[in-house]
Amino acid sequence: MMKTRPSPRLIPCVFGLTILCVLSFIIPETLHAQQTQQLLFTGLRSVASQGRFNAVQSAPNGDLYLLLDQKDGVRLLKTDASATIVLAQAQLGAKGDIGLAMALDPSGSIYITGTTGSGSLAATSGVAFPNAADTSTNSFIAKFDSDLNPLFVTFTGSGRTAASSIAATADAVFITGSTFGALPVTSGAFIQNPASNSMQNGFVEKFRADGTSLLYATYLSGANGSTAPTAIAADASDDAYVAGYTTSSGYPTLNALVPEMIGAYSGFLSKLTPAGDGVLFSTFIPGSGVTSLAVDPTAGNLLLSGTIALGQFPVATAAMPLVNLSYQTLLRMPLDGSAVLSSTLLAPGTQSVVASAPNGAAWVGGTLITPLLPLPALSNIGDSFALRVTAQNNIDQALRFGGLPTTNPGFANAVVTLTSLATDAAGHPLFAGAVDPTASSSLLASETYDLPLYNSPTAALPSTVRNAVLPTGICTGSQCAGSGAYLSKIDPTTAAPSLALSVDDSPNLTLRNLGSAAATGLQITATGFTLATDCPTILSAGAECSIALNGSGPGSITAQADDATTQTVSLPASATTPNAIVFSPKELDFGIETSSNPAATRTITITNLSAQSQTFASSSAGTQFTEQSSDCPSNGTAKLLSAGATCHITVAFTVSSDPTTDGPLQSNWTIGPGSVRLTGYSEAAALALSASEIDFGTQYTGGLRLPRYLYLSNNSDVAIPHSTVALSGASPFTLVDRCPTQLLAHTVCQIQIDYLSALSPSDDSITLSLDQGLTVLVTGKTLPPPGAGGATVNPNLTVSPSSLNFPNAIPVTAVSSATQTVAVGNTGNQPIPLALSLTGDFTEATSCNTTLAAHTTCNVVISFAPSQPGTRQGLLSVTAGAATTPAYVALSGTATPILTSNNGALDFGNVIADQSAVQWYKITQSFTALTAVTSNSAFKAILVEDIGYGHGTPPTSAFSTSATGSCVNCWLGLQFTPPTTGPQAATVALRSSAQGNAYTLTLTGNGLPLSGLILSPVNYDFGAIPANSTTAPTLFTLTNLTSSAVTLTAPAVSAGFVINTAPTGGAACTGTLAPTASCFVAAAFAPTATGQIGGTLTIPTSTGNLTASLTGFGVPDPGLSLTPNALVFNNVPGTTATQQTITLKNTGAVTLQIATPTVATSNFTATTSCTTLTPGGVCTIAVAYVPGSAPATDTLTIPVINSLTGAATYSVALTGTYTTEDSGLQIIPATADFGPQLTGSPGVTRQFTINNLAAKSLTLTLSLPRQVVLAEPPCAALAPNASCNFSVTFLPLTNGDITGTLFAQATPTDGSATLTSLGYIEGYGLGTGTLAITGNLTPTGGDGTLLNFGQVTSGQSLSQTLTLSNPNTTAITIRRITSEWPFLSTSTCTAALAPGQSCTVTITYSPLNQTAAGSGLSLSNSDTGSLVIESDALTSPNIVDLTGSAAPIFVTVPDNTAPLAAYTVSQSSMAFVSTAVGNVSAAQTVTLSNTGTLTLHVTGLNTTPDFTATGTCATLVPGASCTLTVTFTPQLSGTRASALEISSDASTTLDFISLIGTATPASLSFSPSSLDFGSILVGSTSTMPIQVTNTSATPAIFHSITATGDYAVTGDCPASGGSLAASTSCTLEAAFTPTQAGTRTGAIAVASSLSTLALTVPVTGIGAQSHLLANPASLDFGSLALAASAELTLTLSNSGTAPVTGLHLAVTGDYAIISPCALTTLVAGASCSVTLSFTPTALGTRAGALTITSATNSPTAVPLTGSGVPNGSFLLTVDGKSSSSVTIKSGYPANYILTVTPQNSFSGTVILNCSAVTPGQYTSCALLPSSIALSGAAQNTTATLNTITSAQVTLAQNVSHGGASHTGIMLGLLPAALFFFWRVRPAHARFYTFVIIAFAATAMITLTGCGSGGSLDSTDPNLRKTPPGTYQYQITATSVTGPRITETVTLNLTVQ
Repeated sequence: MMKTRPSPRLIPCVFGLTILCVLSFIIPETLHAQQTQQLLFTGLRSVASQGRFNAVQSAPNGDLYLLLDQKDGVRLLKTDASATIVLAQAQLGAKGDIGLAMALDPSGSIYITGTTGSGSLAATSGVAFPNAADTSTNSFIAKFDSDLNPLFVTFTGSGRTAASSIAATADAVFITGSTFGALPVTSGAFIQNPASNSMQNGFVEKFRADGTSLLYATYLSGANGSTAPTAIAADASDDAYVAGYTTSSGYPTLNALVPEMIGAYSGFLSKLTPAGDGVLFSTFIPGSGVTSLAVDPTAGNLLLSGTIALGQFPVATAAMPLVNLSYQTLLRMPLDGSAVLSSTLLAPGTQSVVASAPNGAAWVGGTLITPLLPLPALSNIGDSFALRVTAQNNIDQALRFGGLPTTNPGFANAVVTLTSLATDAAGHPLFAGAVDPTASSSLLASETYDLPLYNSPTAALPSTVRNAVLPTGICTGSQCAGSGAYLSKIDPTTAAPSLALSVDDSPNLTLRNLGSAAATGLQITATGFTLATDCPTILSAGAECSIALNGSGPGSITAQADDATTQTVSLPASATTPNAIVFSPKELDFGIETSSNPAATRTITITNLSAQSQTFASSSAGTQFTEQSSDCPSNGTAKLLSAGATCHITVAFTVSSDPTTDGPLQSNWTIGPGSVRLTGYSEAAALALSASEIDFGTQYTGGLRLPRYLYLSNNSDVAIPHSTVALSGASPFTLVDRCPTQLLAHTVCQIQIDYLSALSPSDDSITLSLDQGLTVLVTGKTLPPPGAGGATVNPNLTVSPSSLNFPNAIPVTAVSSATQTVAVGNTGNQPIPLALSLTGDFTEATSCNTTLAAHTTCNVVISFAPSQPGTRQGLLSVTAGAATTPAYVALSGTATPILTSNNGALDFGNVIADQSAVQWYKITQSFTALTAVTSNSAFKAILVEDIGYGHGTPPTSAFSTSATGSCVNCWLGLQFTPPTTGPQAATVALRSSAQGNAYTLTLTGNGLPLSGLILSPVNYDFGAIPANSTTAPTLFTLTNLTSSAVTLTAPAVSAGFVINTAPTGGAACTGTLAPTASCFVAAAFAPTATGQIGGTLTIPTSTGNLTASLTGFGVPDPGLSLTPNALVFNNVPGTTATQQTITLKNTGAVTLQIATPTVATSNFTATTSCTTLTPGGVCTIAVAYVPGSAPATDTLTIPVINSLTGAATYSVALTGTYTTEDSGLQIIPATADFGPQLTGSPGVTRQFTINNLAAKSLTLTLSLPRQVVLAEPPCAALAPNASCNFSVTFLPLTNGDITGTLFAQATPTDGSATLTSLGYIEGYGLGTGTLAITGNLTPTGGDGTLLNFGQVTSGQSLSQTLTLSNPNTTAITIRRITSEWPFLSTSTCTAALAPGQSCTVTITYSPLNQTAAGSGLSLSNSDTGSLVIESDALTSPNIVDLTGSAAPIFVTVPDNTAPLAAYTVSQSSMAFVSTAVGNVSAAQTVTLSNTGTLTLHVTGLNTTPDFTATGTCATLVPGASCTLTVTFTPQLSGTRASALEISSDASTTLDFISLIGTATPASLSFSPSSLDFGSILVGSTSTMPIQVTNTSATPAIFHSITATGDYAVTGDCPASGGSLAASTSCTLEAAFTPTQAGTRTGAIAVASSLSTLALTVPVTGIGAQSHLLANPASLDFGSLALAASAELTLTLSNSGTAPVTGLHLAVTGDYAIISPCALTTLVAGASCSVTLSFTPTALGTRAGALTITSATNSPTAVPLTGSGVPNGSFLLTVDGKSSSSVTIKSGYPANYILTVTPQNSFSGTVILNCSAVTPGQYTSCALLPSSIALSGAAQNTTATLNTITSAQVTLAQNVSHGGASHTGIMLGLLPAALFFFWRVRPAHARFYTFVIIAFAATAMITLTGCGSGGSLDSTDPNLRKTPPGTYQYQITATSVTGPRITETVTLNLTVQ
């Protein structure tokens, strides 16, 4: 994972201060490049061990301008194009003056800028600033003509200033840099003053081209931080472009890509107007900063390089796996700054420089952190890099610059630093900088360096490395560094060798070929020395070799080759003896290695160049690098190498699994006196992310929006599966996952993320979950555009705090119990308007009103209510006035996920329409209740509590669009049932509390058709493979499910994919495709480019084109392509089943050596003639497969040696899909999906082909699973290599998913071994209704139940019975019941369950737990199991979990072997030939075999009347068999589908065999074919006719005519023995006389000579009978005073099936019918009400009765009772009257005295209630007391109408307003408390209590009521008063004991 936001480094500046510099993150990705390079020169210039080229430029004629720093002033050189001679030079100033940057104007003049501190640098006359501003560090500008004649020198006008970059146009020169002084700001400048709170400010100055005047000077900085511009460019319009680094959050932005700074520091890019009075655009560029800037003159774009933060800025191109380092990035942007045209990750580094190149390309150079480059460089040493990026963002050239110390590598170095780039007119890049040979002071005299130079020394580059080394005595430290100016130039268009010599280690020299072509005919000669060498005659591109010189010299060395420029280097005299042991390479890089990888290895080659044996040491300085192997002979602890011999040491790099050790590693491997540098990157994890956080920063509504890119790198050696990332549709973030489903080893892929919030303001976040547990936080903030006219926050508004964080994680959907408060205050003297807005996963409660009074505060109480997991953010915005901007409070919290990682989107993939697919998700948090609601009925949900049995398999009917349940430990089930074809989408919202936010997830799925022409699969992803390789083919199937044949033409695929024509065993998709038949086409992925590649497979048909979507991912070509890259050996006709070939092609630029490929198993063998493979060469590897007893997998390993990059291993996956048993027989298609079909009816028919792959004749048998039947029989025999077709029809008899296996068995006629083949089928049964299961069951969540048997002693048994009921209006058939030992079951469910019927299943628990006697062990065993009930109900399969505990028994010899109660049938599906109705088909037999260990008992064979089954299978001992005979006896014509159900005591107590047959019409027909009499009164008779017709050509002899049930038959049809002539008819009269209510079924049977069996007409009818009910059955009126009256009501209803007619009511006693039944006839199910009154005429019990009579029912009597009691009552008055009026001022209470007076000895409790007649707003009514007990004397109470109330506020608000006193509040509460005291005090104390209450009431009136918050006239805004008007209320007094008595009075209220 990439680190984010590294801390900036401080780099000392020349004037002793500091400038902040840059770091970066990036990720590259490139194709294998065919690099074309030729080195033109590399040389040095150093005087007194000092030299550095700070800038390089190329004139149009090719001459070079070099800005040189030798620590003796500012030097400028002009050389020829080859840097051979110095054409001119100039010098300014003295030591302390430095030239830092250079620019050429269109006329060829040269401008330089830098700093001066010597006091010697003098300005020319007439310039803008002829003198330095002070004695501190000043900056200067100098201009020279093309011959380096000075034109002017001027200071820049301020001290403590450091110019860093310069740009020139035809009329002006621009500089930028940093200043700590006072800038000479010009009038109208963009920024006039230094930024506040800033130590270091940027600046820009523009001078006239002649230097005579300053055109503008402006600061370029912002408040609260420092700004350091690093680069400037200018266009022809004098617009200036400035880039750099800032820590200023207030840096000015305009039209910005990133308008606000993200993090503590950032890069920036600004475009200034020609006058410097403003910016045209200005933007942050997140990261450590931009270090280089250029204008591409060809494309007219800006080029920027530097460290860009990947998670914060769009970097769109990455070409290699990434690690946790800073990377350099190249950006291309238009001159208006409105977009990022391209962005390319380069290499790990800290800073870089950029220059444009021809054809829109760019060169970028920089410093390497570790040598991880997107392309291998020809040089394998160096700490700096350069890359060329084409206009298409491909990296096609890679270079490394630098050297190595040859001894003492731990104390020395030879780093080359690039400071400047340029390209000449020919497009050749120039790289300028310095080499800094470094050593400790004690090694300065002896240390030597390996630095390759080419075509040097020259007059312009006259120095050697030795000239750059400090002399001894100057430095006494451990890092003594000299320097030499370094310049190199290459030709990237010519492939030629470049022989570069490194001679500083003389007499040991190294020769390298740094050109891209091999040097042939290599010869090395020396003068003054004799030489020994291991250099070959052909030195490959990038190769190196060693030379040892003997002799004292001086002399020279010459290297020449046929096609290379000869190199000759003079060598000084030497007395040193050369090292005879030489080695190569000098540096080994191991790249990125992870802890999951095996140890990576690299090999060092050691040669003895002497004529004597040599001993040398070999060891590593690091612990992670070890010697794995060596062929170098050992000599004790050292190694011994004979004269002229060569040996090898293989070094292994092992990575730690501790992630804290991740990072770049560098060590040294000692070889004798020298050493090999070892580098690598250690990473514990296999996957790495480019950023741990994606931050969009702040975006303004309507502003520019850029995506972000997340890169996922697989740095391991194996492919890793990738789960596609998708986000919820409700998220403000959108995502495009461009990663393949398989992340190949050492590859990188991209995920694009965009942000657009619908809300403003908003602060958004989401946590992405990725592979292997990786997570990425994505954040973004959206704000309204900044206010016009500089609007700001109201200065009188205070909001505190400015941010809130909820530290404790809260589960998603929950609400935090803790709250946090934001205080909003008004510090001004006037009220301010307030507007609050809250976004994000937070809720608020506030005391803030729309206006906030002066000098007051209010509170906003915030709760955290997360709707998504991870970090959640939100914003509270507070606005105080229309012309102000809001103040914001940032809110944050962390949400605990409640589901496994999903990123808010759940995809079901492809599901056949009308078929259900279910996915389960564990809810990881506990909730009291949880609700799941889906937005589309195609998606449904269920919540299932897990009590130890998982989620089970609830039936489809258990799912709903709104599911609610407890969720202590629950599962969420989601079901997708596409109603139509095509994409479907919905959301599911999870909510655990009404106050919380819902967790909303997006649901997607695609409905597939299963009719018409079906192409499968409809989409296929081939995964990732290298470009120019090809995958193994994938088979596509086209099936014709129409009723007509279709015509096909040849399939075609898009570019990047190919058709494979190898045999499939099935028909090719061309020509005619018959109905139900299938054809086959194979396609493969063959990318020629990288990245995601999409396409289609198209099959043109006569009815239109069919297409399948194809996708794949091309990764960079490693230089060797494999076609195919995997081999799959399928059981198909032809040789491809056993022999296939891989084609290898060298797609690189260097020769490859192919070693012998190897395999690991005996199933595969590989043969090849591949050895040397030149570029473009091709060879093959043949692989043979020999099947075994099981399918086989293996890997073909191909070792390859690349002459440039070393050894590599290529792997080809090998798969053998078939075995010896099925090698000669094939069923195709191998799988078939029949889709959904209603149970009990035939569905889709599919055709299959059986291929005989053997060269022998076969006899064939085919077995089908239940629920599929043969539509046409297969062939019985197959000739050699022949094939035949058969068709299968889907016949679902149970609900839900149905799978099965087609089993073909072939016996060769030659007696050899039997062959088999399998085909797999799937379908889906659609049932109806539900099956209810009752018994001793415990719910387990959802529809799950548990049957617990408790503890049973071993050897004992316990049975429990479950009842299965049909609660539906249609029949249900139970087909299969299964349970396994020790839970075995028996069942009475042997026939279809009619509506309301039930059957039972008895489960017997017979545990086994035998323990050895005397063992002392007495542990119980727990047994679990399941009872599975399959039926055609929608709830099927019903599953009951079973559990029990087995107590042990002690025996001498324990035997706990579980018994097996099982049998098999010889066939599970039977199809019968066409048979006429009434006839019997030929019998078919089924063999039932006992395969278990228990004796079985077959208790029943059941089927429908269309079939007949018989058998002798009663008792079946283990191993025995019996036969069942089945015949087809159709009762009706058409397709007849059924099942033979077998009941037994096996573990499958009820099983079935599918049956189907086709019935033709009988010769004797009936019209109608069935009768339904409807409802007939019991005892009545109804008749219906049946016409019988003889449709045959012969007379029908009648044998009998009979009827069953409540039916009889008569008519004119012939009696027994009579005949019915051909083509004539007779009539039967069927009579129905129901004997009881309910459905009555029967049959009319006619037996004749025309059919074997009697023909039947099914008849049905309903016996109807009325039933009158009275509810309640009696009425009790209780006690009433004499002459008082009371009413009660009862209901009469007809619960029968026939009408009740002639309804009549009569009543006796003191009772009367007030409201009689309105109907005289009650139809079935109807009802009516009857109201009766009771008026007692005498004391005591008064009995009576209501009698109900009708014409259809016996009389019904309803007893009536009541009691008469003496008269007694009470009187209610108000102020002594029936009404009273009071007038008051608004806000004051009105009091009324109520009196209740008993009359006629009334005693009891009276309750008083107040109700509004004409209510007053804010008026409330109170009664004190509201309940009075009367017992002789009158009692008083008070009614109070209060005309004031208080708005609901917090206590804090009341206090803040200084309102209610605590006394007022307590007095308001006092009356209720005292009333309670009144109720509990004894009667004699109540008088004193009443006095206290009166006092309290008076006090309350005085204080204007309970909790009123102040006086009645208070201006408290929370008080609400009743407006003036007239209002009326009513008081009602009601007795609660004895007869109910009610009295009322009226209260009139006038409010003024």
